[in-house]
Amino acid sequence: MSDAGSEGEQEQPPTIGTYEGGRNDQSERHGQAKMIFPNKDVYTGMYANGMRNGPGTYKWAKPLAVYQGEYKDGRRAGEGKLVFPDGTIYAGVFEGGKRHGDGMYTYVNGDTYQGGWSEDARHGRGTYTVAATGSKLEGTWEKGQMTGDARVTHADHVLKAHFVNGQPELPATITFTSTAYTMKVTDRALLGQSAIAAGGAGGDE
Repeated sequence: MSDAGSEGEQEQPPTIGTYEGGRNDQSERHGQAKMIFPNKDVYTGMYANGMRNGPGTYKWAKPLAVYQGEYKDGRRAGEGKLVFPDGTIYAGVFEGGKRHGDGMYTYVNGDTYQGGWSEDARHGRGTYTVAATGSKLEGTWEKGQMTGDARVTHADHVLKAHFVNGQPELPATITFTSTAYTMKVTDRALLGQSAIAAGGAGGDE
């Protein structure tokens, strides 16, 4: 399942539409203001020297989406929350308008990913939780795909495997919670699919 969301449209440039707010000595937009764009998008928040800077809220008219958080030089930067048209939510750090840093992505089905991001893709340590089962995939992502040693925790057992390009390598091991018995797995059919599938869905689709 992709966590690219359905943002679809970029924020509109600052030089068109209806502007209501203050200006500096150079007649640039400055201070608290409201901007209504021709396509009915609305930005309410702070400007500095003609660009969105500081806290603000941007509402897309079509498709409906909302960003609430910090801006720097006209782009999303710092802490913020972005609600996509399909109902998925990202809450965390942005840089240069993209998810970059630590953040949580919540899917429509309730699944979550909490961890590192880079350029809108999962990158760094993180945990993907499957809402329906409570299973957790913990490890390191690189450019959107699980890589290296990872741990998948289910209700009654724990799977440990080495991932390459988002897929678990064999052999792996399964440890049963009730008995602490560990067995080697050489049959991919025994790995399970719910949490494993999350290892390859990185948000850069």
